[in-house]
Amino acid sequence: MNTIITLGKNSKNFYINKINYYLSKVSKIFETELINFDFNSPKKNHNLIKFKNKFLKDKSIFTVNLDDKGTQYSSKIFLNNFLDWKRDYKKIIFIIGDAYGIPKEINICESNLSMSVSKFTLSHEIIPLILAEQIYRISCIYNNHPYHK
Repeated sequence: MNTIITLGKNSKNFYINKINYYLSKVSKIFETELINFDFNSPKKNHNLIKFKNKFLKDKSIFTVNLDDKGTQYSSKIFLNNFLDWKRDYKKIIFIIGDAYGIPKEINICESNLSMSVSKFTLSHEIIPLILAEQIYRISCIYNNHPYHK
């Protein structure tokens, strides 16, 4: 299973129902969960260790940092890349920083790719929705479902 990781305070995301809707509709190869890590809480060190042990030390994981300076893809190119990543790696994780980006404690760990969803400056809370919709969209393209047309 792939993972979208949001960092920062786990506030009530206005978009959570729609994010869960899209993620519930994808086919097996695109199956993705949404989780949150808060590195600003009193449990910061515990959460950082848990995060690093679960995601950053595993070489079978392809790591994508979502960043406004990252590479942008069309949906079809994203699909092709996603399939390539899945062929070469057991799992794909997408890391979305909080309002201040990805903390330096995590950013020092090398990601496989830096990706952007738009040239616009967007709220970090809407990025998981855009990414979940695109994962659903590429699942539809892959399965010849008419949603993407």
